[in-house]
Amino acid sequence: MLPSPIDVVVGASDMEAAARFLELFGFEKGLTAELPADVATALYGIGDPVHELLMVVPGAPRGRVRLVASPNPARSFASFDARPFAIDLFTTDMEKSVELAVAGGYHSSPITDHHFGPLTIREVEITGPDKLVVTLLEPSAGRRPSVLDDDPDRLHSEVHAFVWSDTNLDEHIGYWTERGLQTLMDVVMETPGLGALVGAPDEDVKLRLTVFADEPDARPIRVEYVEFIGKPSTPQPSLPLAAGLHAPAFEFDDLDAVLPGLAPAEIGEIVTIDTAIHPKMRAATAVTPGGHRFEVWEKS
Repeated sequence: MLPSPIDVVVGASDMEAAARFLELFGFEKGLTAELPADVATALYGIGDPVHELLMVVPGAPRGRVRLVASPNPARSFASFDARPFAIDLFTTDMEKSVELAVAGGYHSSPITDHHFGPLTIREVEITGPDKLVVTLLEPSAGRRPSVLDDDPDRLHSEVHAFVWSDTNLDEHIGYWTERGLQTLMDVVMETPGLGALVGAPDEDVKLRLTVFADEPDARPIRVEYVEFIGKPSTPQPSLPLAAGLHAPAFEFDDLDAVLPGLAPAEIGEIVTIDTAIHPKMRAATAVTPGGHRFEVWEKS
């Protein structure tokens, strides 16, 4: 029933600063609009009209980022708290990506290598405005489909995955597989340097990683979960939308037909929007039993 998400929605305290950060990774400014107060209240818990800006990767119909202006400041989290965690992109040259990020004034974690049998994945976290984390991945082989397949000279892909950290994956990931998403990966990692990667350099970290999509070879976005095994983890609220918080957005042909199948997720008020980004569309916000917020949109 569920397709893979089409957008990642990100709260921003400064839309221009957030856009500049994403432009570093090949995104470009697209359509902009204003959400009226009733829509902003229903979807984001914000009682005033808010601006939104679509950030797109040329040639990629999916894997977009939709920035939503938020008056709520970025929140502080402990390293292992359960929350929206990161946005994943592929890179074709890790050192060049890090060089560009540092030159742009953004913080880079150390580059970490993960080994899965014969496959090695290099990873780095770049922290931008509002503590938004973009994780860059460089596989040695077997990269999932992305815009890089059409243009291998690009440095970065569109959004590869939306990442949540969670307190207990066994309790919560079944929500997605029971609604049609397939498990693409479910592994436990104890990579040296993983603590430094996630901002806890003095910690030995054991991490479980689980990835879902509607089809293994479909274009992104994918739903990804991480659990820091044995670490203290406090679930953090995702509403009202604060700067730096993010959520996946799913699109459907018939919202009324889909909503009953999303139970026991809590579904908010259904609102109607007619803007350049959302022409004559309906939408609602939903929260899973595990506290993970997502958006559902009806195609116009």
